[in-house]
Formats: sequence, C-alpha cells, structure tokens
Amino acid sequence: MRSPTVVIGLLVCTLTGCAQTEVHRHTPKLSTLPAHCTTPDATPSLRCASVSTPTFDKKGHLWVSWVQGPHVYVSRQGREETEFAAPVRVNPQPEAVEHNGENRPKIVVAGNGDIYLSYSVRKPQPYTGDVRFSRSLDGGKHFSPPSSISDEARPSSQRFDALAVSASGRIYLAWLDKRTKLAARQEKKPYPGIALYFSYSDDRGASFSPNQIIRHHSCECCRLAMVINNDRPALMWRSVYGKNVRDHSFMVFKNPTNPGVSTPTRVSQDQWAIDACPHHGPAMSMDKEGTYHTVWFTNGTARQGLFYARSSDGGNRFSPPLGFGNPKHQSTHPHIASLGKRVFIVWKEFDGKQTQIRMMQSTDYGKRWSAVSSVATTAGASDHPLLLSNGLQVYLWWQTAAEGHRRLMLN
Repeated sequence: MRSPTVVIGLLVCTLTGCAQTEVHRHTPKLSTLPAHCTTPDATPSLRCASVSTPTFDKKGHLWVSWVQGPHVYVSRQGREETEFAAPVRVNPQPEAVEHNGENRPKIVVAGNGDIYLSYSVRKPQPYTGDVRFSRSLDGGKHFSPPSSISDEARPSSQRFDALAVSASGRIYLAWLDKRTKLAARQEKKPYPGIALYFSYSDDRGASFSPNQIIRHHSCECCRLAMVINNDRPALMWRSVYGKNVRDHSFMVFKNPTNPGVSTPTRVSQDQWAIDACPHHGPAMSMDKEGTYHTVWFTNGTARQGLFYARSSDGGNRFSPPLGFGNPKHQSTHPHIASLGKRVFIVWKEFDGKQTQIRMMQSTDYGKRWSAVSSVATTAGASDHPLLLSNGLQVYLWWQTAAEGHRRLMLN
C-alpha cells in the first residue's frame, strides 16, 4: 500500500537516469497492513493487496486483480460483498511486479468470458521494465504463463501499460517504450521523452501483432488512458511538447489496427514546462453518445490543479478546462466514469488529518456539475480512487490500509 505522504511525486530524468523528488508533502500518522500480511508466507488475500484493480464482466460479476509480494492474483466476488473465491496466482515464478497507483496490473473480461491481465515488472537497471501478458480461457481457474509483449530480442524497457478489449474480442495493449530514445542516444540525437507503442491480438491473446509506434515524445512515467470506440482505440497520454512542456494529448486510431499519421489533439494548453516526470497520468471515459470525458492534473504556468474537459466531436476539440478540487487540500489523482447521461468524477484530498474521496457528478453529459461532496475517508495510507460500472450503477473502489477495500455505489 503506498503511503499518502507524497502527494505529487516528480521523477526527474536525465540522460544518465532518474531520481525521485517530492514537491508537496504532508505527514499524517500512517496506518499499516495487518501483521499477517507482512510475512513472506502470508496467505494470498485482497486484504493484503499492495494495489487492487476491479472490473465487471458482462454478467455483472466483479473480478479483482492485485499484487501481493512478487505475485499477481485474481479472484471473483461471491454473493456477499466481502466474499471472494480462493485467489488464483497469475505468475507462477516470483517477479518484481510494479505495484503503485500509476503502474498497476490491469484486468479486463471479454464478452466471451476470457480474462486478460497485463502488468509491468521492474528490471535490474533503474527505471526500466517489461510489460507482461497472461490470459484465462476457463473462467479464471487457470492463467497462462505470463509472456513479454515486447518483440525486441532483448527488451529495452516497456512500462505503464494500458489494456482494453473491443466488442469484437480484439485485445489491445499500449505502453511507454524506451527503444526509440535509446536508438537516438546511440546516434547522439536529442529525443525528449520516450515513445508510445501498441500491439493487438485477434486470437484471444495466443499471439500479438508486431509492436508498432503510435507517437514519439511521450512523458516517461505517467499512466495511459484508453477506451474503445467502435473497435477503434482512443488514447490520452501526457506528451512532451517542444523541449519540456508536459501537457496531454488525445487521439483516435484511423482504423482498428492503424493509429494513422494525423497530429494528436492537444487537450489543453497548460504549459507545464518541467524537466521531470509528474508520475500523474490522466483518466478518461466515453459515454453512449460517443462523448469523451477526461480529467487530469497539471502544475503549469497557465493553470494548476485538477481539470475536466469533454469532446463531443470525436476528439477534434475539447471544451475549455473546468477546474475542480481544493488546492489547499492538495487535490490529486482524479478518476472518471460515465453511465448514460451521468458522469462521475472522484479524487483525493488531504486536510491535514485524514484523506477524503471527493466527488462531483453531472446528469447532462458533463455540461453542468453538482456541488462537491465527500464519499469516503481514511486516516492512514491509501491507494488511488477508481470508478467502475456494471452497466446499471457506478461504483467507487478504494483500497485503504486501515479499512481494506471498499466498493461504494454512487448516487
């Protein structure tokens, strides 16, 4: 479980490596996980999760993936909210699995019931990794041995993966990739940031297409946001504009397997010029009308804090950014979900004593917003808030050290 001590972490990167710096700090009294979770032979359980990620299948069953020690686990919720089936281990061999809010294992369930997992593992070299993929074709009873998604002979570094599956069953994986930066370095050419890559599978994850570059010059360590619109991936990510301006980009693939060559849409002109990685990626949702809803954090010269914007024309233009959150309470890590005309935004705030999950919602596709309310609190360490929907309701999922996981229906 990540401590909430550091609200905004910046990973300052140079040609020789990266070093962690902290911008805003607060120091609440931290909770700890139960003592039985800290032993090497601790029984796998969601209560001992470092990070947990939920998703619903088409039948409304809740599935959760999490990291405990060197392994990724998956379990399905039973009839009771606190009842989960015996966890299934995804990776049989111990791995240095990434387990933080920005870079957590991803889980999706296809329409046919297949379960797909992706996650990043750390390599011995600082700030390098490898994206891994695994699948279950028997309803979560067994998972395939994880395999690397990189098609390099010796993977250079792939991290911060995003996973999605289309209605047709095509699996998409996108990630941040260092290979083009390393090639430029060998040629002594400048290359701000790294590259955004993807691959897809049309055979239920048995094989993947050759790795393809989507765009150059992405930020090095911020999570990606990806949704599927009529079998075409739509992505939002933090780009590097010019030398060091780190604002967000958006694009929709030209066709299901080709990103095309058009210039991505710049979601906002925040003008965050910084020789560092904010470690604070965007979130995105798409409603039934095809409107894209986006949220992000920035500390630019044009604006600072949390912001929302929407696009109803396929991502060509976005609305003027709408600020939200209380900067005095260090608002951070927003998440978003839509259901019909309703759109929900949640984020974290810390008032000096406890962390709160704050929420606002819209009932008209994001045109107008309600007053802000508080939906959950904790006095200790906590994960990022996540939103998910079963097609009937939207839920907040929040893992905290003191309370464990919470799934709260939002009204």
